[in-house]
Amino acid sequence: MTTTHAPPDAMTRDQFVAAVRACGVLSSKQLTRLDDALSPFLRSPRELADHLIRERFLSRFQAERLLAGRTDGFLIGPYAVLDYLGKTDASRAYKARHRTMNRLVEIQILTAAATATDDQRTAVHTAARAAARLAHPNVITLLDVNAIGGRVYLVREYVDGTDLGAVAKGHGPMPVGRVCEFVRQAAHGLSHAHERDTVHGRLTPASIRVGRPGGTGPEERPVVKVGGLGLGLLAGDPADGGFEHLAPELFEPAAILSAEVDVYALGSVFHLALTGLPPHPAASYADAERRRHAPLQPVQYLRPDLPAAVAAVLAAMLSNDPAARPTAAAVAEAVEPFAGEDAAAAVDFALSSRHKSGPISLGAGLSGLIPQEVSDTFVPNPWADLSVPTATTDTGDETKQPTVRVESPPPSREKRTAGDAVILGLSIAAGLAVLGGLAVAVRLVLG
Repeated sequence: MTTTHAPPDAMTRDQFVAAVRACGVLSSKQLTRLDDALSPFLRSPRELADHLIRERFLSRFQAERLLAGRTDGFLIGPYAVLDYLGKTDASRAYKARHRTMNRLVEIQILTAAATATDDQRTAVHTAARAAARLAHPNVITLLDVNAIGGRVYLVREYVDGTDLGAVAKGHGPMPVGRVCEFVRQAAHGLSHAHERDTVHGRLTPASIRVGRPGGTGPEERPVVKVGGLGLGLLAGDPADGGFEHLAPELFEPAAILSAEVDVYALGSVFHLALTGLPPHPAASYADAERRRHAPLQPVQYLRPDLPAAVAAVLAAMLSNDPAARPTAAAVAEAVEPFAGEDAAAAVDFALSSRHKSGPISLGAGLSGLIPQEVSDTFVPNPWADLSVPTATTDTGDETKQPTVRVESPPPSREKRTAGDAVILGLSIAAGLAVLGGLAVAVRLVLG
């Protein structure tokens, strides 16, 4: 395929139309309809691009790339790239459409470093085969694994929505019913995988996708799906991000991935969604490792409205002892009575915690069939800059397993109400005094 690099400001209408035809994303039916769609009143490439976006000939990503003078990088095997979703240190993700099946997918292209050796490539294919056996409404389906020019890419089910990390960061602490619904569905997905001896191993809030509900009513529940099951180690070095959600045993040498590791991580995400903070906020991997055995502050101090049963299952999920954690199936059963039917309400599905490096008009990473390497900098963890004092302290004794219990309950609602009433009364009295002073001043002036 010929690559054109006409400067955007020098591109003519005819050059833009030629680029549209050459990029390879239009179907034969679209190509025959293209001339009819090219209104003679649209003279500039930008006006024409906007028109073709409205008529659904091009996506915004495709149009911006064409306007930048590029006709390469629109195809990955049988898929036409529609948008650039983001990247980690181990991969980049794109929204794409199968050109003949007309099916939307997400393509994750692994970096060269992630598949540099034969052992790495073998591990990827072995994990992909295990992941492909999973079929559950709460699991993102892996559809294919392939390679082009030595670059391995994974094809996944596309979930139209956002991820739980972005929801937690964008909305802050959420209603208990909504969080329980998200956790219930995620736990069902994990249970399905665990029953088939498949674990995630690196579950983070970004691994849990919150899809738009199928219906339109307020009672409709969003579809929550866990992604990366069996392929969690492709997320990159945990020291580069997501370390707040690692189970304590994963800091040990030669740690073994297990279902209990996933349950702890889901508990950490649970805590984050309820309070806006992970259970042990940490600014670095070393900090997370140091705090891994610190006593956990009871979640009721941050969420006094949390039902005791929900607090109990959360504490069990975050136990330092893997044997004391419930199974994912037990978690789903425990939170189901508290799951709210209005879980989709007020969720901004436009939110995303995925990192997009640079404007898409500059390429965002495709060259021919193989994406160009972009920055190797890992996506910063959205919560790494949090510096919130907590009541937890490091005991320094890593052999002691602390027991999570509520030793002293948070202040009662009655006490908080009484305190609020006193503050309100003082405020009203001060306001009346000010108004009285103003009235006296007015009478003196008017004489």
